[in-house]
Amino acid sequence: MNLTQLSTSEFKLDSVGDFCLSSNGNCMVLIGNSNITILELMNSCDTMVLMPYNNKQISISQDKPINGLIRDIDLVQIYETGNILEAQELALDIIYTAECATEPLKPRVLQADILNKSNENVCCILTTYGHCEIYKKAPITEEWKPLDTNLSQVLITDVFPSKELSFHIKTYNDLKKFTNKFIITCFAMSRQLSDVIIYLGTAAGHVVVLKFNETLCKFEEICHIKTSLNRLSYIANYKNLLLIGCDQGTVRLVKSNIENSSLQELDYLWSKIDRMSCRKAVFTYNQCSKTYLVVFCKAAHVLAYCLDLEGYFGIKLLHHLAIEAISENEFMLTTITGAVKYIKILCPNKEELNIEESIIEHEFDSANYQILGVGATASKNLWSFLLYRNKDYVHQSKYTNSSAFLNVCKLSTQDSFIKLINMNLPNMNIAQDLVMAINLDIFNNFDVDKYMTYLDLEKLSFPLQLNEAFLQKLQIKLIIVRKLANYQKMKYRKIKCQTNIDLQILEPALQLLHIVYRLRYLKQLTFQEIKLTQFQEQSIVCMQLKFDHLIKTFNIINAEEDIKPQKTVEKFSLFIVNEYDNYKFNLDHLPKFVENCTLCNHSIVDFVKCEQEHEVKRCIISCTQ
Repeated sequence: MNLTQLSTSEFKLDSVGDFCLSSNGNCMVLIGNSNITILELMNSCDTMVLMPYNNKQISISQDKPINGLIRDIDLVQIYETGNILEAQELALDIIYTAECATEPLKPRVLQADILNKSNENVCCILTTYGHCEIYKKAPITEEWKPLDTNLSQVLITDVFPSKELSFHIKTYNDLKKFTNKFIITCFAMSRQLSDVIIYLGTAAGHVVVLKFNETLCKFEEICHIKTSLNRLSYIANYKNLLLIGCDQGTVRLVKSNIENSSLQELDYLWSKIDRMSCRKAVFTYNQCSKTYLVVFCKAAHVLAYCLDLEGYFGIKLLHHLAIEAISENEFMLTTITGAVKYIKILCPNKEELNIEESIIEHEFDSANYQILGVGATASKNLWSFLLYRNKDYVHQSKYTNSSAFLNVCKLSTQDSFIKLINMNLPNMNIAQDLVMAINLDIFNNFDVDKYMTYLDLEKLSFPLQLNEAFLQKLQIKLIIVRKLANYQKMKYRKIKCQTNIDLQILEPALQLLHIVYRLRYLKQLTFQEIKLTQFQEQSIVCMQLKFDHLIKTFNIINAEEDIKPQKTVEKFSLFIVNEYDNYKFNLDHLPKFVENCTLCNHSIVDFVKCEQEHEVKRCIISCTQ
């Protein structure tokens, strides 16, 4: 197994640490020191900007959520009367020193994650001040902006209401007991139907489950539990399971029931106190055996847990920097030396857990760069590796010191094209990462002959009746021919003749298909005796005029000589006209409406031109959606 590099790009990112990249769907979050970078997969890329991700940076908040709670506490007196260890811990804790220091340390990003909810991404950021904030993307500017929520307040007033007065606190132990339950140390997010659920871990070992009300922009408590663990440092969720880890190194499972508002502690996955906290966990579910598989990292060790079976393995005692699931029992992880490992976990029976390990070959410069994070797209076909310089150089400047590199690769065992043509898609947006992989293949001149063979329109077969499979097939062909046209224009300064012909055929063909589909839907409404709206009636007139215009375009193409797929064009014209006749409306029974040109205000006599010969600009039906 090997990795083939498709693109590499450089961007600015301040100091980063292990496991600094997290992915969800087709989005990724890169965690820096004082800001984060959100990477969202684009629909296409070109040679000028080969990076397939759109990147946005977010500066973190400076808010201190428990400021009001400790304002009346004499921290100086607690520092002076405590023992050496207590004084040291107090002096090193940024939450408390920010109250006393003349120049308090700026907060750092402790954790950041992104959640895709109904095609709308939600980002959550946690700082070292214990401030947890929700960000959403503005619809017009596409800037990520923080939401004004009550997250910190709901912990203080609803979850842990306290009658204890802050000025009664005189000792270090009293201070920690009072504040720890309000300090957020880790979080996880999930979707529950249309709601966003957030799981919070606190410094006192509590797990708090909150529901986010997007309409009111407020959090509501569902349930909470005091676990047997100390200060929580990591939390991950999968369906109704939570994995929690503390700073002492212990790890255990918690079962959540949102409907019954309850949390229940399950078995320990690691009970030994070794001060090596869990850094990353990956859950998968095996449909055949109906079992959960949990794989998590602790320093140089990776542990696998499957129901009552526990497996343990370390890879040459090397520190691991990233882990990601390939499938339900296959995983990819990276080591501090730049090695990329393939791990396969098998459970042949209830008494055995087998682990297979092999090296994934790659072309990264492991001598000068180390892999600090890995993320995969929704279909696991594009793999992104975050590379960071691991040495200091004489000529190194501030800019080069803050430069990170994102290498986008594909696995040799994955074929995005085969996966795409064999999928039954309700819409093409679901296959966004598969389309992007094909785009990168073409721009890297990989397997171009394979795509050209698939585009052969002479071999196109027509169904007896218009169906989703035929529509999807033409959509994929149009996507590929557009990518090929862009590539040829870049490489040869012009589009090849046959590619241009395919483009001229497929673009109107897809519009004709979408029009027929829309007319069929509206026809079904009339059969159900549902009254059409004024807009629907006007759209029928517009679409049928557009259909006539597109058919004329097809006839012009068909009349040209030396058109290779001429028989296909003839067959398609007969096929689509026959389908159209089944669903077209009698325009005499629909209200007339007059269209005027936006330039001269004269009436539009032809579908594409007005009386003054101005070209009419119209919205078109999407050829990819």
